[in-house]
Amino acid sequence: MMQFHHRFKGLIVALLTAFLLTGCLERPVKTTQLRMGTWVQITTMGEHTAAVKAAYDEMGRIEQLMSRHLEKSAVAAVNHAPRGTWQPLDREIYALVARGLEVQKKADGSFHMGLEPLIRNWKFSAENPPTTPPPAEQISAWVETAKPLLEQAIHLQEVEGSSQIKLQHRVFGLDLGAIAKGYAIDRAVQILQKHGVKDAIVNAGGDLRTLGNRSGSAWRIGIRDPRDPRQVVVKVELDGNHAMVTSGDYERFFLHDGKRYHHLLNPKTGYPMDQGWVSISVQAESAEIADALSTALFGLSQQAGTTLLKESGGAEALWIHADGSHQQTPGFIGEWLSKQP
Repeated sequence: MMQFHHRFKGLIVALLTAFLLTGCLERPVKTTQLRMGTWVQITTMGEHTAAVKAAYDEMGRIEQLMSRHLEKSAVAAVNHAPRGTWQPLDREIYALVARGLEVQKKADGSFHMGLEPLIRNWKFSAENPPTTPPPAEQISAWVETAKPLLEQAIHLQEVEGSSQIKLQHRVFGLDLGAIAKGYAIDRAVQILQKHGVKDAIVNAGGDLRTLGNRSGSAWRIGIRDPRDPRQVVVKVELDGNHAMVTSGDYERFFLHDGKRYHHLLNPKTGYPMDQGWVSISVQAESAEIADALSTALFGLSQQAGTTLLKESGGAEALWIHADGSHQQTPGFIGEWLSKQP
């Protein structure tokens, strides 16, 4: 039996990974628009119409610049260019890719920005979503060529003030899906601050960043059970400037012959990551780093993941296992509400 599921985490904020719990003294103003392939909700305390519009506009600009799906984007231009040759690259993308490469070097392949051809073969973002895995020989051929080159897949250089990128081989293509949304969330918060907003939350499909507080109280957020979205398993209270991003095997997946195939791919095998995690939430100072790390941790053991967190500036994480059990780093802000098996 084959079944495909594509859940927009932010369609209704309570659907999957995170939602705002009720209760405040001052009336929040919420708006929702489609950005970065998901529904984005911006909540401010009081009316800030111009600031909110500017924040949405900034997220839209980043999407137009960095989405591999848009033919006129700078990322698409890189992917259409010949491999093994230096190509001009927008400086904003250059800076983001450079930061992403720092995570990539530490993540042992579980975070990689060069997997566009592999992702395309799995067709998770296609108009007609997949119901079966790609042919095994197709995946094997990709892995055989790509695996020895993973560490050299993407090269950056600056020449006489010009930012440039080189993709080493045709099996690689640029995909910023595991970092660009977090970056866009950060930029939206910065735009709100620039317009004088002191208290807000930007929630892009359950991936979020807070600013200030909610009428003197922390922003209260719930993490849903990955297998039962009606159930809240963790209560989180964030105050000030914090980000939290969740990656899970329930966001884009299909079932084939009783096995779940999700969109978080391991470049060393060509298949979905399989460490037994169903959901990983990362808390960090920026949504960008939380976004990248939540993907990276999905392909690592808890021990290796904890090491990566320490090497990445002290971010915190919550791992939820397929059997419903959980582990978290000591600094993760959250109260577990349901019993462990």
